[in-house]
Amino acid sequence: MRTAAMRGGMMLDSILVGTDFSRMAGHALRRAGLLPGGRDNASTLRIAHVLQQSWLQSLRTLLDDGRPEVEERIRHSSTSRLSDVADRLRRSATRQVETVVLDGEPPAALIAEAERVGSTLIVVGGQGQHALRRIFLGSVSERVVVLAPVPVLVVKRPARDEYRCVVVPVDPGTPAEAAVAAARAIAPRARIILLHAFEVPFEMQLRHAGVDENDVLHYRDLAHQEALAGLLALRERLGPSAADIAVSALRGPAPHTILAAETSLSPELIVMPRHASGRIEAWLIGSVTQRVLEQSRCDMLVLPPPAA
Repeated sequence: MRTAAMRGGMMLDSILVGTDFSRMAGHALRRAGLLPGGRDNASTLRIAHVLQQSWLQSLRTLLDDGRPEVEERIRHSSTSRLSDVADRLRRSATRQVETVVLDGEPPAALIAEAERVGSTLIVVGGQGQHALRRIFLGSVSERVVVLAPVPVLVVKRPARDEYRCVVVPVDPGTPAEAAVAAARAIAPRARIILLHAFEVPFEMQLRHAGVDENDVLHYRDLAHQEALAGLLALRERLGPSAADIAVSALRGPAPHTILAAETSLSPELIVMPRHASGRIEAWLIGSVTQRVLEQSRCDMLVLPPPAA
């Protein structure tokens, strides 16, 4: 039986990294190599490249006669490149490094491989901004996020060192144990900040009604104090080990406030849950996590919904 490298309730003993050999995939590989918890000889980092079957089928149609030797060359080239990537990573990795070439479509093939080998974390490179994202189904990384049964780390920045600052957006009225545990697991030496985005009820209506500006500002200050009190109570519920966690209450709609916190708090990682309860709901653009995933410049760790 494998020995789990577990930190704070989140296992990091079996990591699957998807690569298409792009620059962003390179960032993901380097970040995966820096993740903690890999001192156990049973810990593995598995690098997967997917030969997209729809693309291969188009190639077969284009070549008419199929030319299996061309497809075999593509497969051999992918295997060779994957081996080179693994060799470079082995020089510094603390885990066993494995490779696999998969057949299929990238999101489904990666998730199926994660389930087959029992991966506890999937790491993928983030995509650049794309105007069609909100029209079509989104990038491969986004589709992995919304369908994966395990946490997914989306890497958007070059990885030069371990994470030093992590923001965990929370609602003080809901449990935050899983998100905080995940933050500690993936960034054990980082400063963790619980962030709550609050809005002042009826602030716009008060202004339109001609309420004195000083009264509105006083009302806003009371809302801020209430939000901070909620965060402190949440931290208290997390127990003595959470005493070193910082709290921040910022006014504004959640997506906008979380994105603005990238400037004011300077995190390298944001940890958020995926709230969707089903595949159809997961594709909706309106979720806070989806908005932040699309627009954030930080790496993001997205947690799956709790098992029923």
